[in-house]
Amino acid sequence: CSVVVTGTSSDTNVPVTDIDFVEDEIYMQVGETCTVSVQIQPPNATNQNYSLENFSGDIISVGENNTVTALKPGTGILVVRALDGSNKADTCEIRVVGNPSVNPGVVPVEDVDFNPDRVTVAAGSTLPLTVTVEPSYATNKTLSFKSNDPMIATVDQNGVVTGVAAGTTVVTATATDGSNEADACVVTVTGTQSPTPSPETPTPSITVSYETHVQNIGWQSPVQNGAISGTSGQALQLEAIKINVAGDSNLGIEYRTHVENIGWQAPVTNGGLAGTTGQALQLEAIQINLTGSDAGLYNVYYRVHAQDVGWMNWAQNGESAGTAGFARQLEAIQIQVLPKTSPAPTTNPPNNSNLAFIQG
Repeated sequence: CSVVVTGTSSDTNVPVTDIDFVEDEIYMQVGETCTVSVQIQPPNATNQNYSLENFSGDIISVGENNTVTALKPGTGILVVRALDGSNKADTCEIRVVGNPSVNPGVVPVEDVDFNPDRVTVAAGSTLPLTVTVEPSYATNKTLSFKSNDPMIATVDQNGVVTGVAAGTTVVTATATDGSNEADACVVTVTGTQSPTPSPETPTPSITVSYETHVQNIGWQSPVQNGAISGTSGQALQLEAIKINVAGDSNLGIEYRTHVENIGWQAPVTNGGLAGTTGQALQLEAIQINLTGSDAGLYNVYYRVHAQDVGWMNWAQNGESAGTAGFARQLEAIQIQVLPKTSPAPTTNPPNNSNLAFIQG
């Protein structure tokens, strides 16, 4: 809209040489009203009429006597224009933030900027991202970080990126003050798919045996003590698993699986079937626990080969291994039971991911 303001005039024609807002940037809060002041040079200009033009949509409204009312958060532009034919003009930015009864004196974030906006990190390594918030005196400079693909890289709320698997993803930083200012950083994770790992040395006192039901194959023969059950490089999903322990009559095993379209199933024990058969539903994650009076003497370790990730890190004693929320199938698994006094299993070559589980 445009508001015409009528000034004084005289018989001698003195043109306007300059017209200015007294303030070229004004902060307001929703519901607040203020008056903008305009100066005309020279003070004795013959025609001191001017218009106030509102290029702000419905962020602000302009009324009589140069009154401006803040309607909703955003940035509005006012243009004052001399009407004597000189075409002199000036602009004023009106920055509107939340309700004054809720956020008095709030200075919003105007810009979020990654520097640099492209980084490279190795799988299994961390890297803090550098991001600046403007203005430096903004009331709330807190940012929310998010990775577009946590299967490639994760990011915490301090802006520290962790490489998960080789690939490229985008991390965004968004201001949490309601301004919705944001920026993006391209994160490239380096690392290659590790070859199939060799089985670990069997634990002499406890034998853990397990067999998996594989897509297009069915039940495979049981394997033991860190050997690989499933397939690698064939993109065949695991659909079910059975696990047993032997060597200590006071030791048992309990486990449950996260199944496509079902979620976490109820636990089964000592050779029970976890998962499904005949339904073509993929396993996506697993949890394994030891039971019995001697359970405190041992640790159970397990790791999985997940679609698009490769071999993930070891989980233990009921922790989740695999993924949830990404529809990534498990393709292979290794399991070991070791005495509490034994070190954790080693992997040679290294994992593709330093994470045992990724939650969507």
